[in-house]
Amino acid sequence: MHSMNQRGRARFLALFLLIILLLTALAGGLLTEKVPVGKVGIRFNKWYGGISNQDFKTGYHLGITGYHDWIFLDSTTHFLLFSNYREDNPDAQQLEIRTLDNNIAHLDVSIPYRIIVGQGWKIYKSGLNQSYRDRVSSTTVGILRVELAKLHVTDLQNTNKRIKASVNTLPLLNQALEKYHVQAESILIKQVSFTQEYEGKLQEKQYIKQVSLLNKVQGNLEAYTQKTDTREKEIVAAELKLAMNWEKRIQEQKSNYQVEISKIKAETIKYEDRIMADANAQRMVMEAEGKLASDKAEALRYNLYSKILNTPGGRTFVAMQAAENMSFDSLEFNANQGIPFILQIDKLVKALGAK
Repeated sequence: MHSMNQRGRARFLALFLLIILLLTALAGGLLTEKVPVGKVGIRFNKWYGGISNQDFKTGYHLGITGYHDWIFLDSTTHFLLFSNYREDNPDAQQLEIRTLDNNIAHLDVSIPYRIIVGQGWKIYKSGLNQSYRDRVSSTTVGILRVELAKLHVTDLQNTNKRIKASVNTLPLLNQALEKYHVQAESILIKQVSFTQEYEGKLQEKQYIKQVSLLNKVQGNLEAYTQKTDTREKEIVAAELKLAMNWEKRIQEQKSNYQVEISKIKAETIKYEDRIMADANAQRMVMEAEGKLASDKAEALRYNLYSKILNTPGGRTFVAMQAAENMSFDSLEFNANQGIPFILQIDKLVKALGAK
């Protein structure tokens, strides 16, 4: 039992040491390989198996030092340049073709291409890792010389036809480049030039064409100028006619409005006269009724006043009023006769009608 426990401890210790060794190896880069950015990694087993049939992308991959070798290919876009201006593009090649109408043309062409994803290992396995770019260049030249030679000079001078020829040539080029495990993205024809003698002829022809176009444009300009002048006069006449029509309509509307205003004023005066007449008649009736009521009230007042004065108190009041209103310039007294009658108020009042 004790021996079994010792063997278990020994196995655990051995496993622990193995893990430590593996971690140390990983930390020291003995078991991994880093594929840089913009590269595709190709792993080669030196002892057994040869090239791994896969591409290793950017990052860390299993790679045992002494057992694996690594090769890196550029996975970014490459450019194949053709140009006659070698000073601006020292790596560019010249591309000369003979057109369908038997003229020599020099082309400036740019072709971006890149390794087909997942086929980088095939380049190395085919032994093309040092020469695939040269193979791509020579194959591309052959395809372009065959396909672009189907064009006339006038086709090369026409942008749309050049683009169409490029689009049609691209699938044929990629079919030919497939064996080198690369693929072209596009074909861009940037410039076309010809021999100096032919360029002179082209310039002369182009000059004649431009002069013809200029004469045609001038003729069209004169025709359009005349047409424009005529149109302007028509517009001015139409504008004047419209202005006159609108002025006429405005005057007619003004006249209609004035007639309507006159009618409204007449109706207003007529209405005012009718209202004033009715008001005056009503005022006269009310004044007559008021005077009648006033006369009745006055008659009633006199009647009531007469009735009041015809009473004993009223007669006494009248007698007192008469006595108060009596005045004498002079008054003579006779001592033998006693107090004058007029100074005896009670007798005087009775004499004036009071009972």
